[in-house]
Amino acid sequence: MGNRRRTLGLAIGATLIVICVMVALIFVHYSKIDDHAAQPTPGSTQSSATTPQPSGPPTSTKMAKSLNEAYQACDKGVAFDETATTTEALVLEDGGKSLTVFSGNASDFSTFTCVANHLNIPANYTAEMLKKQDNPSMVSISWDGYSAQWTYNTRSGLDLYITSKD
Repeated sequence: MGNRRRTLGLAIGATLIVICVMVALIFVHYSKIDDHAAQPTPGSTQSSATTPQPSGPPTSTKMAKSLNEAYQACDKGVAFDETATTTEALVLEDGGKSLTVFSGNASDFSTFTCVANHLNIPANYTAEMLKKQDNPSMVSISWDGYSAQWTYNTRSGLDLYITSKD
């Protein structure tokens, strides 16, 4: 009887995780990003604990490359599978205006690192993502003409959704 309960509990838990990931992805995909939502207004007392701020204004050497170029350079041809914790997948959508990075919790994060380098994602943002700490809240960031939302789950890994602001 104990094994049945344990198996049932694991099945229910796994199902809930898959549902949560799918709902988060749908929410991110269909929500419109307000460029000012992640940035505190001058004189506000909004904390930046969950939204790290870039280290400074972008310079010409930090200019972001296109999402399509990052996809072409970093895609390993792995299809997205929400149960695969050791792999990473890229999904390019909206005519090249959005790129989603799925990095399983046990993956080497090489695809994520490749995308971060191609798009010049500021180091303070990537450091937060690479902490691999459970972060169920969606975190919004922006830099060099891009906006992104990300979340990290210790069971499934990193989900990073990047959009071009133009």
